[in-house]
Amino acid sequence: MILSLALANGFIPDPRRQSAAVHRMRECPVSAVHHSSRRNDRPGRNPLPRAGFPTSGRHAILSAWPGSSVRTRRGGCSGGGQGQRKGATRMDRWQAMRIFVRVAETESFAEAARHLHMSAPAVTRAIAALEDVIGARLFVRTTRSVKMTEAGTRYFDDCRRILSDITEAEATAAGSYATPSGRLAVTASVLFGRMYVLPIMIEYLDSYPTMSGRTFFVDRPVNIVEEGIDVAVRIGHLPDSGFTAIKVGTIRRVICGSPGYFEKHGVPTVPADLKNHRIIASTGAWASPEWRFAGDQRVTIDSVLQCNTNDAAIATAAAGWGLTRVLHYQIGPALLNGDLRIVLADHEEPPLPIHLLHPEGRHAPAKVRAFVDLAISRLRGNPFLN
Repeated sequence: MILSLALANGFIPDPRRQSAAVHRMRECPVSAVHHSSRRNDRPGRNPLPRAGFPTSGRHAILSAWPGSSVRTRRGGCSGGGQGQRKGATRMDRWQAMRIFVRVAETESFAEAARHLHMSAPAVTRAIAALEDVIGARLFVRTTRSVKMTEAGTRYFDDCRRILSDITEAEATAAGSYATPSGRLAVTASVLFGRMYVLPIMIEYLDSYPTMSGRTFFVDRPVNIVEEGIDVAVRIGHLPDSGFTAIKVGTIRRVICGSPGYFEKHGVPTVPADLKNHRIIASTGAWASPEWRFAGDQRVTIDSVLQCNTNDAAIATAAAGWGLTRVLHYQIGPALLNGDLRIVLADHEEPPLPIHLLHPEGRHAPAKVRAFVDLAISRLRGNPFLN
């Protein structure tokens, strides 16, 4: 009697059930596991381990994905002719690649989970399952960082290409690669963005009424992926990256002052003459008191006035109070109006490049391509940027 109760409640494995489970596992591993899962999900039952479930091959990854399910048609496994639902394996592998790429880009499991609207444990399980299927470690994890291994770096490039191809195929079918749609996010430095990027954004939105835009103008480096940026305008030499960079102009570092100031105090002819002039320093752009010039010339500046914005330094120089050093695009209107004049042009350092940067590469959607084409035309045609 006691033995019968124990067998009925699952406290003692029933040899007949074990035999039937083994038979089902041999004939169809997927349906056997789901049969076991349904039976063990009943209230009051302790879930049995999925012993014997394959840890490699076409079915392994399916059991590991968080939230994934493998269903079979009535009658059994694909090997038996009835077949597994088509696309399940491919969809799970696609999701795994998305998770892997986002972890690699953010270098954080928690951050990737936030972007993907998943839990951090689910992301961790997905990466572990992917590593099991591939047979190689993709990340080196420490308490402070997540870095890709050599194998992970190679796999990352392949995954980005594959996911990009899938996105392009879907978007082409949906028509989004033909007509700009959605929201476009653009970033640049504060003054450059206000003077040159904002007018382009307004013209772009007027040309595509169904589009909406977002500008993010800050004087600090912006992580394009984390901030959800479509196009960035970068001034200066770029580090190597997988992003597409298009050169649209160059800018110079210039010394300027008002004609009235030069009438009273004279015009400096060499960088060393700056020690005899009243200097207005912009701490936002030139924190160092050492100004560098061509030929490795260096002058340590003792500024009389320090301004935390370029606008303030430029306005003070235009008022005839002293000399300041800025990027020449920042004083374009003042040069045209005759309020400011550039000096020491023969001693300037080599100009800095201006690039349009976007992460989409040749698979950029229509909204990005349309904005980039317009920005290239407007920025390259600006005399203050070329």
